[in-house]
Amino acid sequence: MHSTRFWVHVAMGLPLPKRDRDAKFFADASELLPLIDDLSQDCLAALDSADTIDPNAPRDRKRTTGEVVQLTVAYAGHRLPVAHCALRTTNNESLLATH
Repeated sequence: MHSTRFWVHVAMGLPLPKRDRDAKFFADASELLPLIDDLSQDCLAALDSADTIDPNAPRDRKRTTGEVVQLTVAYAGHRLPVAHCALRTTNNESLLATH
């Protein structure tokens, strides 16, 4: 879900969320569902930030090396197949129907 949130923000041209690499690989079982819900809500809010999305629009992405590369929204979007599955964990099918 952290990766999904990252790529949604890239696709939408939004500031990148703060990254906590250690948190990506650790979750207490009691914190897992609230974490997924929070990340899902952040992804949905990012997707709702625009009325339309041009799949050819360029987006800048700064690599860990510091190099800035341009990607298209379509490229960032192809990184999101897990988003559909992750959003289903919220048990709210109406959220999926809007995106």
